[in-house]
Amino acid sequence: MKTSFKILLLVLFSIGAIAGVLVFAKTRVAPPSNLELVDQYSINLESEAKSFDNIKDFSESKEAYVRMDDRLRRFLNENAIDSKVSDEYRKRIDESYGKVLKSYSFDLLQKSVWPEEKLNEMLTMLSSLRADKLTTGENAVTEDFITSADKINNIVGVYRTALRFSKNVSFNGVNDASSRIQKAKSYSTAEYLKNNTALVNALDILPSRIARSHYGYVSNLVNALGNYSDITKDYYMNTLIPRADNAITEYKNTKIYGGNKPNISDLENRAISLVTSAMNYYGD
Repeated sequence: MKTSFKILLLVLFSIGAIAGVLVFAKTRVAPPSNLELVDQYSINLESEAKSFDNIKDFSESKEAYVRMDDRLRRFLNENAIDSKVSDEYRKRIDESYGKVLKSYSFDLLQKSVWPEEKLNEMLTMLSSLRADKLTTGENAVTEDFITSADKINNIVGVYRTALRFSKNVSFNGVNDASSRIQKAKSYSTAEYLKNNTALVNALDILPSRIARSHYGYVSNLVNALGNYSDITKDYYMNTLIPRADNAITEYKNTKIYGGNKPNISDLENRAISLVTSAMNYYGD
């Protein structure tokens, strides 16, 4: 009987020891069941975005934006983040980079020299960012950036139009010349365009270049008076002489060129000489 009791006690002690070991093992090995899951991807994006928000230098901001853009696209494609998180950070980095890009662009237009390659690069960057979309298809950039990008595009468009305009120096009548001279003044004093030295210089000399073209036009009409041997006296007297005389008078009376108008005395003297020769030829 004593032996059976001892055996029973031994069995009970063994069961208790095993149970103790199992409880200890569970507390040592099993992970806590109430730990909160940590989103390492969002933490990484938040850290990068905070650093990105503080960048003011354009080149540095541009490089950082490329890295952030690539990271967002990769995380989204790998399902590491959802569309909501992607759109949140997309809007955030586009806004930060947009401010720096806008500042860079207007600073470029404040300079006295606008290299064409710089303008093209700037317009490409503005267009690329402006076209950025959220996963919903909505614009990723702010309305303020869109307004600024449109204004910058318009400035460059007007600049290029003005540059082409400054190269057209042909004479097509006094009214046309007057209109173009006024337009040149308008371009040369326009916001931002007035900063561009080459453009302003080209517009400033436009009146004198049109005046020379006008002088050349009158000169051609005077020279035509020397063709008396090839035409009838009637045509010479009723067409060529009045045409040249009216052109000389109009040129002399024109005030739109200011002090940039070449003197026409030599043409007047040449016209008198040619008409005298013609009259001798016709026997008058």
